Amino acid sequence: MNRKKARLRIRLAWMLIVIILFGASCTPSTAPPSITPPSLAATSTSAPDPIAPTVEPAIDVPTFPRCYYASDAVITPDGSRIYVPCYATNNMIVIDPTLGVIIDSIDLSSAHALGMHVYDAAIAPDGSKIYLGDDMMDIIAIVSTETHEITNVIDFGMEGAINSIFVSPNGQLALVAFEGGNIIGIIDLVSETVRGQIVAPDQEFFYLVAIASDNNTAYAVSHLYGGRIYELDIPSLGIRRYRDLGIEGYLHPQATLAMSPDDQYLYLTSGFNEGGTEQPEVGINRLFTIDLEDLSLAGQIEILGGPQRITLSPDGRLAYVSTFSAGKVVVADLEQQTIHGEFDWGSLFPGEYDYKHYDLRTIVLGPAEGQGHLVGWDGGFLAQLDLATLSMTGAIDLNPISGVEPTDFVISADGTKAYVPALGRYPPHYQHTINVIDLANHTIMKQIPINGEPMRSVLSPDGNLFYVPTGSSFIAVLDTASDEIVRTFAPNAEPHFYTNAAVHEGQNKLYVSYSSQDGGGGIFVIDMATESLLADIPSNKPVASLAAPGGRNLVFAGRILDPEGLLVIDAVTDTVLTSIVPPPGTDHPEVGVFTSIVGASPDETHLYWGTGPQFVHILDLNTLQIQRTISIFNELLTGLPIAPSGIDFSHDGSMAYISCLDAGYMVVWDHNLDQLTHAVRVGVNPIAAATTSGLDFIYVANMLSEDISVIDLTSMEVVEIIPLHFLSGSE
Repeated sequence: MNRKKARLRIRLAWMLIVIILFGASCTPSTAPPSITPPSLAATSTSAPDPIAPTVEPAIDVPTFPRCYYASDAVITPDGSRIYVPCYATNNMIVIDPTLGVIIDSIDLSSAHALGMHVYDAAIAPDGSKIYLGDDMMDIIAIVSTETHEITNVIDFGMEGAINSIFVSPNGQLALVAFEGGNIIGIIDLVSETVRGQIVAPDQEFFYLVAIASDNNTAYAVSHLYGGRIYELDIPSLGIRRYRDLGIEGYLHPQATLAMSPDDQYLYLTSGFNEGGTEQPEVGINRLFTIDLEDLSLAGQIEILGGPQRITLSPDGRLAYVSTFSAGKVVVADLEQQTIHGEFDWGSLFPGEYDYKHYDLRTIVLGPAEGQGHLVGWDGGFLAQLDLATLSMTGAIDLNPISGVEPTDFVISADGTKAYVPALGRYPPHYQHTINVIDLANHTIMKQIPINGEPMRSVLSPDGNLFYVPTGSSFIAVLDTASDEIVRTFAPNAEPHFYTNAAVHEGQNKLYVSYSSQDGGGGIFVIDMATESLLADIPSNKPVASLAAPGGRNLVFAGRILDPEGLLVIDAVTDTVLTSIVPPPGTDHPEVGVFTSIVGASPDETHLYWGTGPQFVHILDLNTLQIQRTISIFNELLTGLPIAPSGIDFSHDGSMAYISCLDAGYMVVWDHNLDQLTHAVRVGVNPIAAATTSGLDFIYVANMLSEDISVIDLTSMEVVEIIPLHFLSGSE
């Protein structure tokens, strides 16, 4: 399995996790132990007890941009600076390792119209430049370590994400391996131009590359089952020889190469393990030693949990190896081919913070002898390592998490404020909230604690009430005049995970989707006058999204992993009229069909229906026929899953604003021109989009970066970011 397929599985799995969070949990979620959920009868109308009092804002905002998914690290030769590129936040953090402080954040947005997703980095031997490889496009950005500016961008002119970059010891060349590509690109670093390429035989994919000290010889590993090592001749752009390694399985993403100081051996990690954190023993789990005299496999050391990045000690005797799922940094004795030891986390990230231990990445040595630093992708940190005692002595938090993850963004009827339900899933607070944003000055007016996971929510037709379905079997009702929760109710006595809500104005009904304990789901139909249950529309699969165009007696419900596709419901009788199946090829063979968004245009002539990792179907609401299917990632030319996650429209319905969960974009689809007109880089995992009544801005709620991107609709640029940090005293 090549890296693209493996990464696709990871991303699709993440997309499913998000959708499950919003609509497919088989068991209703309960609040953490520190919070007591309200006790509710089937038709309770009492306010939940307790609800903590609201507080006025006192936000502790970070003084530097966040670094989400720290993907790599390089250190200058003098050890004075460490540079950490950030995969999801389009920046690179600069750290003074002696002082242990962040001193700068380099904006990478100028490298490309869509910004950068940096996966791999390399530094010039003299420390003057850093080379950043993009994971979505075939570009390398060159950053000056003196000015902290991008000085050049090299475009290979081919489709393929960059997997690894290796700079020659003399600093004159760089070799680049592409994900899913059968070439090694060669860059002349003096002229900063593409010199040529070495082509793999039989359409194999080169995977990793390393250069010997003679600057003319390189080694590459292919994705072939069992692994194959190639010896390359750089001057002639040719292949000298190759050998099959006989590894039992495929090498996986995050596998890396390291060359011994004497050029006699090459060390290869197997990459992340298929068993993940639950089964760290499942997978290849090996550090391989390759004898470069005959390209034979000379040894292997078992390292459980998916050995990833490897860094050698200066003498080449020890290898420091990070792991994907074991939460370990292992030290291997390469002469004895044994485990020498592993680093002790000590008091770093204990107990409920141990989620930071996983998907560990690059280890750099220095600045002083006996010191090192470790980058954590999931944890978002740079840890200090004591190489003598094998201990972690401290860490710099590159991605301070507040625990306020937005799940929706709903603008009030008068357009003066917005309601942002948010999950509190991280220590120390574990407090779910509804955040009230003042749209005049883009600040948090109020933060309302709620004892249940708030999901996608909806205003009443008159705008006086805000209905918030939760994952804890109740619906909260907020009065928009006082911005207080005035009551809660549960349509059904059985436990359910409520996921979404829609109002049908013509029928004065509230539709609330849910997932049930048997793996199915359905939709509760509620009389808005009495808040009593009118009907229960069952579904064989959980329902993820709803749309109820008020001028038509129809409700649309998107389900997860259901080949029948989109449910069409009669809003008068509350019965299923039909289902609409998406066109062939718009699902994914490993995941199937699932719906991410459903939204009706304001003039109620069209319905936008997002399915799978990339597709949006446009339905004619008069005929209920699919008129057009948009492949967003083909429109963006990234070749990666995009995952439509939220949608809103211009008032005339001509423009659709679609947030894209996986890639971190908001895209604009012009219905009249039938084309994508803009793509704007926003935060991490954008989950909802909403426009103001005056069409001045569009707001995009970013779940994992815990903020709101404010986009000016004239310039189509992000002009402000509203942080959603936990307010002191809101527990």
